Amino acid sequence: MDAQFESFRAQLDGSSALRDRIRAVVSEAESASRAATAALLLVHQPVPLADVLGKANAQVEVIKGLYSQLAEILKECPGQYYRYHGDWRTETQTVVSMLAFTHWLETGGLLTHAEAQEKLGLSSGEFGLDVEDYLTGGGNGHEPPPYDPSNDPKRKANSGDPGWKYGYWHDMDRRDRIRCKFCGKDIHGGIARFKRHLAGASTKGKKNSTKCKKVPEAASKEMLEFMRAYASKHNVTGESDQDNAGAAHDDEEEDAAATQTVAKRKAETVLIESPTQKTSRTIAGMLRKSPEEVIELRHSKDPSQAALNVGCFKRTSGDKDRVDDHWADFSLLMPFPSMLLDQEPLRLHWSPPGQYGPGYIPPTIHSLRLPLLAKSKKKTHALRDKHELAWQEYGCTLMSDGWTDGRTKHLVNFLVNSPAGTFFIDSVNISSLVANKELLVDLLEKKINDIGRDYVVQICTDNGANYKAAGRLLMERIPTLWWTPCAAHCLNLMLGSICKLKQFSECIADGKRVTTFIYMHTKILDEMRVKTNGKELVRAGATRFATNFLNLQSLHKHSKLSKNYL
Repeated sequence: MDAQFESFRAQLDGSSALRDRIRAVVSEAESASRAATAALLLVHQPVPLADVLGKANAQVEVIKGLYSQLAEILKECPGQYYRYHGDWRTETQTVVSMLAFTHWLETGGLLTHAEAQEKLGLSSGEFGLDVEDYLTGGGNGHEPPPYDPSNDPKRKANSGDPGWKYGYWHDMDRRDRIRCKFCGKDIHGGIARFKRHLAGASTKGKKNSTKCKKVPEAASKEMLEFMRAYASKHNVTGESDQDNAGAAHDDEEEDAAATQTVAKRKAETVLIESPTQKTSRTIAGMLRKSPEEVIELRHSKDPSQAALNVGCFKRTSGDKDRVDDHWADFSLLMPFPSMLLDQEPLRLHWSPPGQYGPGYIPPTIHSLRLPLLAKSKKKTHALRDKHELAWQEYGCTLMSDGWTDGRTKHLVNFLVNSPAGTFFIDSVNISSLVANKELLVDLLEKKINDIGRDYVVQICTDNGANYKAAGRLLMERIPTLWWTPCAAHCLNLMLGSICKLKQFSECIADGKRVTTFIYMHTKILDEMRVKTNGKELVRAGATRFATNFLNLQSLHKHSKLSKNYL
C-alpha cells in the first residue's frame, strides 16, 4: 500500500513540475502577444503599415519559438495533450485572433486553420492547433480598439498645458470649442475656460462656465491647483484674472477666439470653486496660505516672508499678552496635558480663526454633535475615495491586528496599505466569539469583498497559529491572494525564544532585580534620578520581549551608576 501511495505521490509531483514549466512558457507567450497587439494599435496613427506589420511579425516569431518549447515539453508525456491543454488554451485563442488581424492587414483575406498552424510552427500531429481554439480566436476578431479622437495628438494644441489631457478639438475647423472627454460637452472660449469647466469656476456677476458633473475629483483638483499656481506666479490680484488665472503662454492663440474679450474678463473677478467646498473664493482667498503652510513657514529656517495682512493690522505686545493669558487659562481649566498645546494638530486649529479675523463665533455643542460631525464623516469618506483610486491602480494589502483594550475587549482592527498610505477601515469586537481560523477567514474574506477581490493582492497578519491557518484557507479560496506574516510579530517571537536561553535569562533576571531594588527604595530612586539628570531606568514588564533588551541597554548605559548600588 505504501509503495502505491509513493508511486502516486511521485506522479503528482512530476505532473506539478511539468505544469509549472508549461505555465512559465505560456507567460512569456502572453507578454509577446501583448507586445504584438500594442504594435498593431499603431494602424490608427500616421505610421507606415510596413513598420506596424514588421513590429508585430517580430513578436510572432518569438511566439513561434515558445510554441516549439511547448511541443518539446509535451513530448515528455505522450498522449496527454488535452490533460494540459487548458494551460495554454486561452492564450492560444488570443494569439490566433491577433494573427487573423495581421493576416487581414497583409492580404485582405481570412486566416485559414492551416495558415495559422504554419505561422505558429505547429503540425497536425501530436502537438497542433486545436480546431476549437482556431474558431474561437479567429471569430473573436481581437481587433484593436476603435479610433478615439480624445487621444489623437493632432486634435490638441502643442503645449504643456494640463487641460489638454482631458479635452480635444472635436471639430478641427472650430478650434475655439474644446470637447470634454468626461461629459462630452463643447466648451467655448479656449483652454483657459475649459480648465475652469473642470475645476468649477465662474466670473463675478454671472456664470462663466458650467462645472463638469462627471469629472473625477483628482482631475478637478489638478486643474484648480494649476490655476492657483499660475495666479500666484504671475502676482494675480483679486480684481484681475490675468487671462483667466491659468491660461498658459502657449494657449494665447486659442483664448483669443473666446466669446468674451480679454479686456472684459480683466474687469471681472474670478471666483474658483474648490472641489471639496460649495462656497466660492476670490483670488485673494486663493493666495491666502493654508494653516499647514503657516505652520511650515513658522518653523522654517527663513521665516522672512511677510503675511498678506502684515501691513493691514498693527499689533502691540499687550495684544499678544492678552491672547496668551486666555490660552493659559484654557490650558489650566481643560483636562488634558499642557504639552498638547505644542503639538502640530492643535496648532493647525489656531490659524483659521486668526485668518478669519475679529467676530468669529465658535460653533455650539449642537453644531459639533450633528452637522459638523456629519460633515467630518463626509470628509473621511472622501479621503477613502482617494485611497480607493490607489487601490484600484496599484493594488493593496489588507492588514489585521488583534488587541485587547483597557476593558478587556478583544478587538480586531483592519487597515489597508497602498502607495497612497495606510487607511483604517474597521474594528470588530469578537469578545463573545472564539478566534479560530474559521472566524478569522470569514472576517478577512468579508473585508476583502468590501474592498474588492481584484484589488487586494496580499494580507498581513500576526504569526499566530489561528492566523496562519486562516491565511492558508484564504489563499485556497482566492488564488490571486498571498498571505504574509507580520515581521514585527516574527521578530518578537524570535526575541522571546532568545530570552529563554540560559545566558540571556540569567542576565535579564539580574537586571530585573537591580531595577526592582532601586524603585522600591525612594531615597535611592531619588538619588538615581539626580545622577541620571531625571532619566528613568526602564523597568521590566510582561509586555513585548523587546522590552527586556531595552532594559539591558538602559542598565548598560548607566552601568557605573548600577555598580554603586550592587
